[in-house]
Amino acid sequence: MKSFVAQTIIVIVCGFLFSLTPSIVSATDVVVEPEPVQRKYESGNIIRVLIVPGHDDEFSGAQYGSVVEADLALSLGKKIVEKLSINPQFFVTITRNDEGYIPELSDYFLNNEKEIRAFIKDKKKKTARAIDTGKIIIEDQITHNDAPSDVAYRLYAINKWASENKYDLILHIHFNDYWPRSLATQGEYGGFTVYAPDQALLNGVVSESFADAIGSRLKKTWYPSNLPIEKQFSNEYGVVPDFKLIALGSNMTLSVPSILVEYSYIYEPFLGREFFDETSTVMAQATTLGIFEYLQGYVYESKNLSYEWTSLLSSSPKRKPDIIVLQYALRELGMYPPAIPGKERCPISGIFGPCTKTAVQTFQKSQQLLASGVLTPTTRTALNELFK
Repeated sequence: MKSFVAQTIIVIVCGFLFSLTPSIVSATDVVVEPEPVQRKYESGNIIRVLIVPGHDDEFSGAQYGSVVEADLALSLGKKIVEKLSINPQFFVTITRNDEGYIPELSDYFLNNEKEIRAFIKDKKKKTARAIDTGKIIIEDQITHNDAPSDVAYRLYAINKWASENKYDLILHIHFNDYWPRSLATQGEYGGFTVYAPDQALLNGVVSESFADAIGSRLKKTWYPSNLPIEKQFSNEYGVVPDFKLIALGSNMTLSVPSILVEYSYIYEPFLGREFFDETSTVMAQATTLGIFEYLQGYVYESKNLSYEWTSLLSSSPKRKPDIIVLQYALRELGMYPPAIPGKERCPISGIFGPCTKTAVQTFQKSQQLLASGVLTPTTRTALNELFK
């Protein structure tokens, strides 16, 4: 799926999440009637989750240098499946693997074309009639490029297949892009966006809290997209409603919760090959925690990352994986980016520059340590206690 802002996602998670002790945000919170999937989870029934890594070998999506959206999405998707599957209450399916679409889907695409195309035609016709008669009113939204016909066919088919196989939650994984730029040049914008079905769609209401839970978790470590039009339509959690994205159930093709997460822009430094393992692990953990918080109605005290720093870190122009995770940790603690007069932006870059030094000093002060701005042994001990 590509919009004028191309799209993709990613995720990971810690294996013991389902045994964590949750904490309720406030004793005065209004009690809300659980949605059907939440009641199903509370009753101990199996929750069927469908993970859809964006794009495929034929339409690979966004690209920056040698970094390709379809590859990132698949790698992340596999991590999500692995970690969610640790909980026996989840039955998790990923739509494609290293060989392509799973046999169940590739056979479905091939052997049910007549029924799928009739399904698409019927749903489009009924939706168009509802719009023409005023039963559905669509307000201003972000405009997307139309998906190629083969891509659209497969996405609609996945919606039909997921409904027939009674999946409870659907998560599409994507990465964003911004044009014009060359494949070797970074774009102007960054951040994540969670696309959710418009309230006029069949699954609009039931997807809202699902999207908010994921966006709320991601916001602890990253920032919502700063693309002006996405900022215009997003809520405080970086969630944007959409009526036309097929992945979300456009033309009334889904009734179950479905979201499409663009975890970042394809050219952002923390997606580089030297950082992807660490970045995807944190993204996955954030997403998985969001899924548990959505299903259980709790906010976990757990952080989005687990890490142990073992080496001294100080100001340096060299990119390092443990620095990128340090920046994630400091951001989750509310200390990154720091406010530095005259400096407009402190990116998550893996470089230990003035922004990171200032944030480390803030952390040291909070722990009553010497504010040297260097990740000393005593500073590492304090940090590791919080994130181990």
